[in-house]
Amino acid sequence: MKNNGSPAPLFETDEDRTWFRVTLPIHPAFDPNAQGEFLITPHIEQKLALLIKGLVVSDHVDDQVVIMMVRLLLFLEDKSRSKTQLLERIRLKNHNDNVKRYIEPLEINNIITKTIPEKPKSPKQEYRLTEKGKLLLQKL
Repeated sequence: MKNNGSPAPLFETDEDRTWFRVTLPIHPAFDPNAQGEFLITPHIEQKLALLIKGLVVSDHVDDQVVIMMVRLLLFLEDKSRSKTQLLERIRLKNHNDNVKRYIEPLEINNIITKTIPEKPKSPKQEYRLTEKGKLLLQKL
């Protein structure tokens, strides 16, 4: 269970150990209550977080920031997205501080890139994974 990212089983018993109960929590990817939430197993999130911590050099990177970066990378896995889409996905407003904290370190470290680098302020600007970013996700 641990290897596939499932939550740990819960074991219960009475003091005399005359009975026991094992609860196997549902894997997050199969949770019907998730409603569009990220279906990231703790195993994948942890593995990606360690990889990102080793690659991203920034003063603003703590564990929570790294987890949000992981979610951004997984959101970019299938197509490019605008900065507004990226920040909304992690439930943040399109504010300059959020861009500096979550998007810029990934861009500076060549994990994501702008789709129109010659026009950084273009309203059509989006971000996509670089080859380095794709390789990072393949390591899972």
